[in-house]
Formats: sequence, structure tokens, C-alpha cells
Amino acid sequence: MASISKCTGCWRVQISIAGNRESQTFTTKALAVAQSAIRETELRSQKLSGIISDKSCRDAFGRYEREGSRTKRGYRWEALRVSAMADIVVGRVSSGDVKLSDLTSDFLGKWRDQRLKIVVGSTVNRDLNLLSHVFSTATREYKAKHFPMDLPGPIDAIKFCMEQQGLKPRDLIPIIGRLNRVYEILSHARPLTLAMIWRLHEGLGIPAESLIKPAKKST
Repeated sequence: MASISKCTGCWRVQISIAGNRESQTFTTKALAVAQSAIRETELRSQKLSGIISDKSCRDAFGRYEREGSRTKRGYRWEALRVSAMADIVVGRVSSGDVKLSDLTSDFLGKWRDQRLKIVVGSTVNRDLNLLSHVFSTATREYKAKHFPMDLPGPIDAIKFCMEQQGLKPRDLIPIIGRLNRVYEILSHARPLTLAMIWRLHEGLGIPAESLIKPAKKST
């Protein structure tokens, strides 16, 4: 169970599950609440996991389409996206044919790079967000392993999106605010607010999981 407490200049999250104890600080309570929920889910998934060797990514895509996607608005769009994901070829191997037990962050990185040859960065970001939901469903339904999505932190995700879409800092003014505030965000001088996170996710398709990760300053 996660506990959240106010500290000097930050919010501290403490999680203890099955003997695993973790502690981390965040700049705002909203980030602390959101990240603690995600991390607690990850730890519980790892605790319950057992690798299912005979299930493939195509099985996971199909299960998500049947059990998860149909309950959402925009079901038709998600169904088409999930179906197309299984047919993407990475190094002569169809993504759908990869066993869940063999899935690695290296393969997912190559999958992302392959997609970037075909579609713009914002579409890839939305695809990665959808993949995250697909694998979360697989973890729950198949008790499969915890999948290594390796999503970037918030600033790296924003800069990646800007690079792929050819955006300049000025283009982020409608999302973040005044130009000097945009530069403060990009230089780690100011944290993202919950409203900024929502607008970046909705407007640019950046995965929410990246935007709520603790920001790490570049060295």
C-alpha cells in the first residue's frame, strides 16, 4: 500500500508490497498520487507474474481488442490500430509472432524506430501509449511478465515529440504558456503542472506514463 506525505518542498511516496519497499519524492501532490498508483500496479503485477511461454503478442493484441478496447469510446479506431500493430515487421519477424516471454526493451525500441519510418512522432507516441495498455492487460489476464516499455522521462518525451514533428519552443505556448515558461520547462527549471500534462497528452499524444515520471536533469 502506498502512503503519501508532505515534506519540505516536495511530496514523498512510500510503497511497501510483499517485502519490497520503495521511497521517492515528487514536486507536486498530483504527480505523487499518479506515479504511486502506477508503481504500485507494477509491483503487484511483478508479484503475481509467471511467464506464459505459449502466448504471443498477437494473443495479447486480440485479448485486448476483445476484452478492453470494446468497452471504450473510439473502439473502431483502437481495433484497427491493434490489428495493424501485429503485422509490423521488425528484423524479418512479425510483431504479432513474438512470444510474450521473449519480448525485450530492445525489440520495442526497434519497433518504435520502424514505425518512425512510416508515421510521424505523435502517432508513434499514441501507439506506445496503446501498447502500454495492451501489455498491462496481458499482465493481468495471462499473468505474463512485467513488460519493459522503457518510456522516456517527461522532458525527453517532449523534446522527442518536438523533434519528430518539427516543433519549436514557440509552438508549445498554447500548451504550456508564455515562451519563458516553455524554456523553463525544457531546461528543468520548472516542473510540469497537471494541466500541462493533460494538454501535452491530449494535444501531442505524449504518453501520460512518460509525463508523470520524475524528471531527471541532463548531465
